[in-house]
Amino acid sequence: MDNDYVLFWLTEEEFAAPLGAPPAIEGAPVPGWLSKSPLDYFGEFNLPRMVAEQQAKCAFSPGGLAVNELLAAARPARGWKNLPGTEALDYGWPIEITLREGDPNVGKPAREFRHENEFSGYIAAYSEERQELKLERFQDWHAHLGGTMFPMQGYPDFSPFYIEISEISEIFGGFNFGDGVAQIDLKEMKLEWAC
Repeated sequence: MDNDYVLFWLTEEEFAAPLGAPPAIEGAPVPGWLSKSPLDYFGEFNLPRMVAEQQAKCAFSPGGLAVNELLAAARPARGWKNLPGTEALDYGWPIEITLREGDPNVGKPAREFRHENEFSGYIAAYSEERQELKLERFQDWHAHLGGTMFPMQGYPDFSPFYIEISEISEIFGGFNFGDGVAQIDLKEMKLEWAC
């Protein structure tokens, strides 16, 4: 997609600290997301939970189309990629995290083959055991941290500490990996993407 992504590791103290301001740039306004609440700044329908709820109300499953429409309505005339840095500071997408309750694969690394999963107890989303554990309840996701993995192709040899971002990932922080699924191993700092 001709984009660069950067991960910033924070200590617990840094994460718990107040939101930091970006460096001051001469002539640039203070970003709106620093001076308003997320709801006031992003608006009700640009918050991830609200977008997902709007999608769920549709008679068909629109995938990323509904999200793309919402982003298109907010997109600057010159597009996101062509914004000068001073204007780009005023855009952003919030992310939201909720507990994935009852996921039997939390803390277990996923592997490609059944015999590899026997040691850790991981149950593949595309296995026979998935039906009995109702793993399909985790298929309606936009991004998640660890637990049951839903790769488009094979399972990467990742640690249990990974984030998986779906093809409709614009809901999660505005990230766009095109079509497919991206997985980032947060322990080993590896990226896997497939469509």
